[in-house]
Amino acid sequence: MLFNRFFKQPKPNKFGYTPVFYDERKIERERKIKEAKLAEGEHLRSESFEFRSKYAKEIELKRNQSLDKFRSTGNAKSNRMLLIILILIFGIIYVQFTL
Repeated sequence: MLFNRFFKQPKPNKFGYTPVFYDERKIERERKIKEAKLAEGEHLRSESFEFRSKYAKEIELKRNQSLDKFRSTGNAKSNRMLLIILILIFGIIYVQFTL
């Protein structure tokens, strides 16, 4: 029983993949309809969505910049601590072998 568990192979991970169908003609048709409505003078609500998406992109960019700054300071701190620990270890080893 113990050996069966030791040699048991893990099952492969399952994931759900739903293929996406891209209809180029449909996209082109929708783009032309949108352009025609804009040409007539109608204002679509999608413009407000575009504004929201631009605003969201700006916020995401600022967030990424602040995260990069935070990570760089964390990396510098951990590198400094590693260097101090290595100097202490080598100092202890040196003292042990010289005495």
